[in-house]
Amino acid sequence: MQSPLATRVRYFSSLRILDAKKSEQVDLGERKAVARAKLDSLASALSLQTRDDWYKIKRGDIKKFDDGLLHCGFFSSTNGVLTFSSFVGRQILASYPSLPSALKDAYPEHEFLPWKFAQVSRSFWSDTSNQILFLEWIQKQEGMKSLEDWYSIKIGQLETKYSMRPVLERYSRSLSRALSSLYPDHSWEEWRFNRKTPRGFWNDVKNQRRFLQSVGKKIGVVSMEDWYRVELKSVAAQSLPSFFGAQYSWSLPAALKAAFPEHEFLDWKFEKLPVNYWDSSQNQQRYIQWLGKELGIQRLEQWYSVPSYVALESFTEPFGRSLPRALMSLYPHHSWDDSKFIRTGSSARPHSSSLRLRLLQCANHSFPEATQELSCWYSVEASQVASSGLGLVLRNNNLSLVEALRIAFPDHYWDPLRFRQKQLNPTT
Repeated sequence: MQSPLATRVRYFSSLRILDAKKSEQVDLGERKAVARAKLDSLASALSLQTRDDWYKIKRGDIKKFDDGLLHCGFFSSTNGVLTFSSFVGRQILASYPSLPSALKDAYPEHEFLPWKFAQVSRSFWSDTSNQILFLEWIQKQEGMKSLEDWYSIKIGQLETKYSMRPVLERYSRSLSRALSSLYPDHSWEEWRFNRKTPRGFWNDVKNQRRFLQSVGKKIGVVSMEDWYRVELKSVAAQSLPSFFGAQYSWSLPAALKAAFPEHEFLDWKFEKLPVNYWDSSQNQQRYIQWLGKELGIQRLEQWYSVPSYVALESFTEPFGRSLPRALMSLYPHHSWDDSKFIRTGSSARPHSSSLRLRLLQCANHSFPEATQELSCWYSVEASQVASSGLGLVLRNNNLSLVEALRIAFPDHYWDPLRFRQKQLNPTT
């Protein structure tokens, strides 16, 4: 191993030769060759074994080394041998804007990564193209196949492993903001970044809308009507954000109304209604007006021909499960004739579990798809009802199909308007 003195002597010898070339007119190729020779000499003097060893060198290290030569008495700024600016290290720093640019010019065959140097200029990180190159390099190092893989990255580990702080500080230390800014053409979902979103992100209703649109697509929501069959737990399976509780008390209907104000969501079409929802006369009025419109009712007298089972049972429950009583209460100024209303159903109804078993047994023979998906009951033909023995079940219990299904499957929302008209009345 050479002594510091021998290193400085060898450095001095090469320096005199290289400095002589300084006054020559050289072309670009020769200029690079001179720079390479100077850097080779400096690397030898600094005991650098490989090209990558340059990563640990700072500008200050080079200046200190040159200053050390002067202090050892090898050079004098007055004896005319060499001036202070003739030192190889300072020559390199004076000829190039940075050490990385000098190395890249002198050693084009080697890939120097600017961000791996011990010292990176601030101007380097101001260029977004450099930020993108840096992130693409990390993607390669981590084996990422696409931009989607960033969602599963734990930023705390990467920040330490790859010194990402200079980039993240430009985006409030938010990886999602950095990626959204640098890759604007990609549809980013900020809530998927290790379940962390930028501060105040969920205060923007537009972001809530984007979240619900994304979740809806994943769980099969094609139209707004499809949201009625979605339960909160299905949304929660996609990582439920905090805004559901903070702003909407964990109510999916309330969140949907806020996110999609252009669509009129009807509370009674959702699987579950808020507690005491039907205690509100305003909600009762809204529902009966909507139902009347759906049935094409233009005069109150037309309600006489509407059986009670057409209305939601939860709606009629405050009125003794009687649609006539509900109508008389909601339209007290109309002269109602109670005897004109159609009377259906029986006060002695079968137990839900026994009725459910008989419905499934009948369906298993003629329309087995209804045993797997409850919505298939809407498409059952009247002839199938009769041939399967289901007609006998309905007739014996004096029930319509929709009434039977409501009893058998009370947790499911049954829309009587989706059934074929022939299915609604008990089979005779």
